[in-house]
Amino acid sequence: MTITQIGTTTTVTASPNQATFGTAVTLSATVTQAPGTATPTGAVAFFNGTVRVGIANLTNGVASVQVSNLPVSAASITAQYGGATRSLAPRGSAYSQDIAPW
Repeated sequence: MTITQIGTTTTVTASPNQATFGTAVTLSATVTQAPGTATPTGAVAFFNGTVRVGIANLTNGVASVQVSNLPVSAASITAQYGGATRSLAPRGSAYSQDIAPW
């Protein structure tokens, strides 16, 4: 039996895009697969650089976490989809999140 893996695309967003230190920021990742395939399931891990800042399960292809401990700087947020049996799991492209000191 051959199992063909299906490619996925992961898109990361944050709300609000600009925040002050200690303010809650909602990070969201949307995982899509090729048209005509099932909605992705599983978990997504969120990273600021190489530091994992949260993990969430997909619901209807979207995973979200709320964080308030991002450091003051322009954070580089990525999301890693854990994949499913037939899904490839690349890391999404970086999203720039601005955190101001006040």
